[in-house]
Amino acid sequence: MQIEKTNNQYEEFLLSPGQLVEDGNLSRFLCSNLKELYCLMAEKKSDPGENIFIGAHPISMNRTNIDNIIKDDFLVCEKTDGIRYFLLILNNGKAFLHGRNLVKSKDNQFKQELQFFSANLKLPVNFNETGAELKIKYIFDGELILDSYENKTLIKFLIFDTIIFEYTRTFGRDYYDRLEASRRFLSFLKMSKRMIKSNQNIAVKYLPLENESHKIKLSLKDFFLKEDCEFLFNDYFNKLPHKQDGLIFTKNQTPYKPGRNDDILKWKDASQQTIDFLLINNQKFNNPKNYEGQFANKILDLYLIGYNKEFNTSERVLFDFMLVDEEKYNFVSQEIEKLQSNSDAAVCGIIAECKFNKNLDNSFLKNIYYASPAKFTEILLKSGIFRQGDSQKYMQVFEENMQYYVSSKFRGGWEIYGWRHDKSDPNAFDTGLSIMNGIRDPIDKQDLISMTRKIPGEHPQKKKKV
Repeated sequence: MQIEKTNNQYEEFLLSPGQLVEDGNLSRFLCSNLKELYCLMAEKKSDPGENIFIGAHPISMNRTNIDNIIKDDFLVCEKTDGIRYFLLILNNGKAFLHGRNLVKSKDNQFKQELQFFSANLKLPVNFNETGAELKIKYIFDGELILDSYENKTLIKFLIFDTIIFEYTRTFGRDYYDRLEASRRFLSFLKMSKRMIKSNQNIAVKYLPLENESHKIKLSLKDFFLKEDCEFLFNDYFNKLPHKQDGLIFTKNQTPYKPGRNDDILKWKDASQQTIDFLLINNQKFNNPKNYEGQFANKILDLYLIGYNKEFNTSERVLFDFMLVDEEKYNFVSQEIEKLQSNSDAAVCGIIAECKFNKNLDNSFLKNIYYASPAKFTEILLKSGIFRQGDSQKYMQVFEENMQYYVSSKFRGGWEIYGWRHDKSDPNAFDTGLSIMNGIRDPIDKQDLISMTRKIPGEHPQKKKKV
């Protein structure tokens, strides 16, 4: 049974885009630099302790926060359906990609380690500096994508932010300035190519590419003014050689901040809204004492990550559930077993991108629920984890989700859209809740165009990139 979206040699490469760095000294160097950046960007005085992905995460657009886009200076770009990575370029010309998929430490199952992949990029290096102290010269935030044309497929790294530019930290600057730094870097690459080609005696050369790995092409993502949404929908999207599934709005006058960022909003059509859940097999319903096997091998618990700011801890919390047939349940079990066999730490579930189908018929669930509503909810809650300081909030949201099913007469439910092998954690609880609110009260394409259009009724002309 195949639930995943398309999967070929190129898309497999996106998940493992180069040789995994196994040099302990190099890994520690890269990791310590990212930790230092995290403390500076998050304005924390001490080491965060655990290893984390320090990227900024957009929040979902809803009726509450869309006013921020209307009143402030925002840029807009496509929401590319790629895989998120940081690109780190060192002064010795070597480049590495670091993504969100953290792995459990072999020495400590409760500790996560950062992964770094060598990037097969054609970058100029000054051989007069190769013996100098190792330093990070550039860090860009972006995503690996596949550009498909008639006769070929290109693997691109689309840059959409600059963290370090020529050894200088740029994350505190306005977004326009950070994008301009990316443009300057790409212009430098073009100029270097011409210089190296025309003068064989200069000290700047290229390191050899890896023949056994796909070459990665660097490019800057296209950005537009927020008033250009109609142009993006009606013209720009049709010409893209890769997948996109919405829009990203980024406020100009805001620094780069790791984690959930209220100044970066993502819009997706209601039919494309998804939440990344941790899927765990529900064992309570496998007990014949509960429902005499009626739900055996049919309930998947859907978990998100809850954060306790008071104690600076995180833990998975139950958000909702999914009713599946036995074939899908067994398929999920097999996928979890595969992860367990390839990990030194305990694996309880698998990350999946899930869609809410409002037309899904849950009449089977309806009959069972109305036979004993309290008992059904009680058993679901028994399998949940609500030990965080905000446990009452988590339980309240879960019960509200149950009431939504009741009010909709059990019309609607979650479905698996694809696996997220590039992530080691599900969405944060607040992120999932925001997406869920957007699903129930969506902002459609025409609403968005009307709200962002500068002059009502203006016909969109060819727009200039920012």
